[in-house]
Amino acid sequence: SGPASKATYQVAMQAVRYRNDRYKPGDPSSVARVFNIKVNDGTVDCVPPLTLISFEGVNDRPMLDLNGNAPGENYETQFTEEGPNVLLVDAALDLTDVDSDILQKATVTILNHLDVGKELLGLTLPLSGAENVVTGFDETTGALSISGAATVDVYQAMLRSISYINVA
Repeated sequence: SGPASKATYQVAMQAVRYRNDRYKPGDPSSVARVFNIKVNDGTVDCVPPLTLISFEGVNDRPMLDLNGNAPGENYETQFTEEGPNVLLVDAALDLTDVDSDILQKATVTILNHLDVGKELLGLTLPLSGAENVVTGFDETTGALSISGAATVDVYQAMLRSISYINVA
């Protein structure tokens, strides 16, 4: 602002940058940003040309909250020896993907698999929507794999049904 040479204003205009520090899945909006740049010779403004910044979306990762409405995203439960199976997540588990209504796979792994062959993971497939889903449990690695195209809601239902089984 104020009187300066053409060269000074050119340097100033070339230094103008756009930055958006807002980040959460789905933000910023993918709507193009439109800017006008106006200069004045002391008497009259120029006809302002426009700058258009288009946004290229990125694939945001799915978000998984194992405990639903409780603080944090982890879940804790207790298994009683010789007791019934226990669910691995809260019934209100929340799974979202702002980019897609379809998920392709999930893996649930017993990280400290102490009783190999005796600790198992099981799940219930929904009655509909899981026709393309294949599941398998590897007793050696303790990994339950779920693969195949299904909606986020179907994957959420499957994850909510996963239970820990110990037959030791």
